[in-house]
Amino acid sequence: MVSYRPDRKPAKCVVLLSTEHESEAINVMARPHLPDMSAPYEKTKGGGVDVSDKLMAEYSCHRGTKRWPVNVFCHLLNVAVANSGTLHRILNPQQHRGRNWRGDFIMDLGYELVWPQIFRRSGDQMLPR
Repeated sequence: MVSYRPDRKPAKCVVLLSTEHESEAINVMARPHLPDMSAPYEKTKGGGVDVSDKLMAEYSCHRGTKRWPVNVFCHLLNVAVANSGTLHRILNPQQHRGRNWRGDFIMDLGYELVWPQIFRRSGDQMLPR
């Protein structure tokens, strides 16, 4: 585990935990000086946590509430949608040529999740018409 404070603003403390790296060595060749374990993380995450936060904030389902279970559920839903969109883009690159492919993906995902419930309820005779 390594804790460091980057030079950029806002300078929040960053904690990295890795099972791959044993040492807490600092890469002095890189500018700014970063721990060795941060390079593979930045390489595999495509820019780090900031990109993930941006993806989740762009199309967020979060609503202002004081109930923490609702906040946790909305955050998990945002993470799941952002990750599934990234996986879908990687697996189906030909479908993502438009400007608003994420918005289209989220709309399609919503329809796919709701459609079975709509179909099931449409055959229910007890529902008012």
